[in-house]
Amino acid sequence: MARHVSRRRRDEPRTAWKIVLVLWIVFIWVHSMIPGPASSEESMLVVRIVQPLFRIFGVADTDLMQLIIRKGAHFSEYAVLGTLAVIALQPRIAVPLWPAVLTVILWVAVPSADEYIQLHVPGRAGMLTDVFIDMAGFAVGALITLLVRRIVEARERALAERERRARKERAAQYRRRARERAYERAGKPLPTPQRQRHSGPRHAPGVPVVPRGKHERIEVVSQDSRKRFEERTRG
Repeated sequence: MARHVSRRRRDEPRTAWKIVLVLWIVFIWVHSMIPGPASSEESMLVVRIVQPLFRIFGVADTDLMQLIIRKGAHFSEYAVLGTLAVIALQPRIAVPLWPAVLTVILWVAVPSADEYIQLHVPGRAGMLTDVFIDMAGFAVGALITLLVRRIVEARERALAERERRARKERAAQYRRRARERAYERAGKPLPTPQRQRHSGPRHAPGVPVVPRGKHERIEVVSQDSRKRFEERTRG
């Protein structure tokens, strides 16, 4: 029961992001239904706002400003779409195949449908170049989001490892102090740590090893010890 509740809580943010993704697609398509004159008027309003910035870079042609604004709007709104698609459909770097396939479908289908809608809007025209601009914006937004996510996840893993080591060190210190207090209460001196002895046979490099039985090995350090071993086994 608790596992189902925690899983549902973990999936709630993904559901919210999916809703935001769908609403953004609807916004893009509805914005494409605006007739040509109204869309041009909207672009000119933005041009008048950012015209001083264009003049800094030596752009004085109003038509060129309007073209840059319109194509930049295509690119930016699809960059946002790519970001939302990665966040909503791919919550981790390693994901099953179907979210990646669905992301690719959105990458192709949404801009194609967008330009198809504009073919039936007065004063608008669906262009193949706009499809490519939209797909480029989607790809840039998705790649930037994946890169940022990889950096954040790597940092989170490093912090988690650091915290794990700190907890392990605190636990070791707690056990050591508890042991010291126990010896103090018993009135006994704390034993000095002894060097741990090697339990298995020590084999020097190049020294032959003679097996005896199934699990034992006897190392022969010289010819004299080999002879004594053979005499003992014969007797």
